[in-house]
Amino acid sequence: MEQDDGFLKNKYHLSELPFTRDTGSKDLVPTWVNQDEEVKKWKAIVDSLSNPQKNYLAVIIGQYGRGKTQALWKVASMAEEAGKVLVIYKDFRKGQAVKDPELDFIFELIRGIPFDELSKSKTTIKAAIEKLPDSLEESRTILNKLYFGTSAQKKLALYFIKGQIKPNKTQLEELEVLRKLDDSSILKEYFAAILRFLKELGFSSICFCLDEFESLFGLVPKSQRPSYIGILRSLYDFPGGSVTGDIGEITRIAIFIAVSEDGWTRLKEMEQEEKSTGGPIQPFIRRIDAVGSLKALTKDDTTKLIEARLKFDRPTKKYRSDYIIPFKKDFVEFVFEESNGEPHLIVGICDDVLKAGLKNKIEILDRKFAEQVLKKT
Repeated sequence: MEQDDGFLKNKYHLSELPFTRDTGSKDLVPTWVNQDEEVKKWKAIVDSLSNPQKNYLAVIIGQYGRGKTQALWKVASMAEEAGKVLVIYKDFRKGQAVKDPELDFIFELIRGIPFDELSKSKTTIKAAIEKLPDSLEESRTILNKLYFGTSAQKKLALYFIKGQIKPNKTQLEELEVLRKLDDSSILKEYFAAILRFLKELGFSSICFCLDEFESLFGLVPKSQRPSYIGILRSLYDFPGGSVTGDIGEITRIAIFIAVSEDGWTRLKEMEQEEKSTGGPIQPFIRRIDAVGSLKALTKDDTTKLIEARLKFDRPTKKYRSDYIIPFKKDFVEFVFEESNGEPHLIVGICDDVLKAGLKNKIEILDRKFAEQVLKKT
């Protein structure tokens, strides 16, 4: 259906459709509503990231459509505002089968780091690389190639450190390193070097926001699923004994994981299974600093969400002062009843009805019109 732009702008005062279905994004953080208790838990961690004393681990639980992705973007936004924090968002829904979960997972984290955006000063980059200790000599060499090598060397070094190539002998000679990144202990050395490098660049913390974490379980056999939990536990304890030598002070790690209620239930079941045999689940659970469950919205929250979507202008990323609410009160009540307060359903119903309103030149949308629209969809 083609929208009537004139009617959209003149009657609804909107520059674009505000209820377009999506799974959450950074742009929509200003439209966040409710979950205040959960936000307090996340903020307590985020507020520590500019001067952290430890690594952190938090879990965000929510059934489909509750806004897990938006919650992670909320955390990411707060972390960026805290300053001195490098924020990395990763979505694991599109993963592929892997042979080595630990190698794959750490590579995924490294791939999220925007090496080309870390600093605009070559002098600052050079100084940070030179401060890496001799115990991390190969990592230091690769970073030098990445930032100061020839064009071909820069590309090769980037593919190498992100695990996107399996270098042959000639390529290793070009990079001036001896070892491939095919062993987790070697890769952890590189990861430690990156964290030391980030610290020298002024980042006190690196905050990983990991979406759809349980999707990783589908990439490996059931027997290997606890491996990912063991990796998270080792990252919480990082560097621990995984890296030899005096590497000095490194950027701390904060990990926020979004899982479905079903995914969390499976983790708890795995924990019960391990009580008699031992395993990584129980130690992982003990290390979690905060667990939060996203709730359905109340009727008042439903109103706030609808208003927030209408007020917020995505092209300018600002709230408009001239917004109007083209809905009657009984429409909001209808949306709440039909959606049971589930955010994705609220947005979906509003999107369908608003589009139908544009098509039929309806100035004010009410319950009766909404009921008619839903009967046809």
